[in-house]
Amino acid sequence: MEKMVRTMVKKFTPFAVISSLVLSLFVVPTFASSEKTLDIDIGDNYEVKKFEDGRISPVSFAEELNERQLDKILREMGFSKGEIADMGITLKQRLVSDGGKRVKTTPVNATYRVGDGENEVTFEGDSIEEIKEQLKSEKKSNKNIDLFSTGWDQEDDVWHGKTYVTWAGLTGTGKEFKYNFYVEFEWDVPPMQNLTDRFALYWGDEGTKYASGDWANVQALVPDDHYGGGKWLTVPVESDETNLEGTDWSFEQGDINTAYEIRGTGHEEIRIPVSKTGETFTYAGAYSHPWWTNDIQGEDVL
Repeated sequence: MEKMVRTMVKKFTPFAVISSLVLSLFVVPTFASSEKTLDIDIGDNYEVKKFEDGRISPVSFAEELNERQLDKILREMGFSKGEIADMGITLKQRLVSDGGKRVKTTPVNATYRVGDGENEVTFEGDSIEEIKEQLKSEKKSNKNIDLFSTGWDQEDDVWHGKTYVTWAGLTGTGKEFKYNFYVEFEWDVPPMQNLTDRFALYWGDEGTKYASGDWANVQALVPDDHYGGGKWLTVPVESDETNLEGTDWSFEQGDINTAYEIRGTGHEEIRIPVSKTGETFTYAGAYSHPWWTNDIQGEDVL
């Protein structure tokens, strides 16, 4: 994970939090027939096609569907009820629009760092859930941890993050597999400090990202003065694609300092040669948020 952090997070030395969301392994599937399809009825006179190899064909009308219909398609793609329940509507629409089949992954490492520019604490484990338990234990036994405001220092998580991979079949030449990588995050309440947040995907040098595959969306739930309650607004996102082994996105918390909630997702399409069928690969997702304004500098950590 250290490689991903040093490669992806630029000019951000005094970061307060860097979290590797999931670092997982997946196996390139063996080729199955993609010619035969089955029509799946999702209600209201809508149908989607499912290939014999388990993939859902890309759905061009995803934005016309209600959430119940999207959830049914995601179940056909192989996502669990728990995973679907945690997804935002924007990610659901994107997953259904891209189609494909859920790739089962295994968490192998996670890193969480928090500090004030001078003092820093690092937690490592096999998964984010394990790190959360470490934080709860540390807070009970070590009062110094109270110096740092974390995203998991309450009973209800303030910040959530996860990554997903789907298999989209073969390229037109039949020489490469197409995979879709997604990272998603959500703040249940506005975070401390209105600075620049970053989120990223990293897949290493075994795959090649498709030139037009970069996509990111961040939304904020802000007060609606006319109707009460709130409305979701799209937040400007900057993309750094200079690294061929990953993509780094960023957005300004200052643009949405009145938000009730914040959510976002990033996507890349990765191509992997068919010759690597059956091999195992590592990918990672990351999120960083600066908690402290003291001693912020512009060093490059590459």
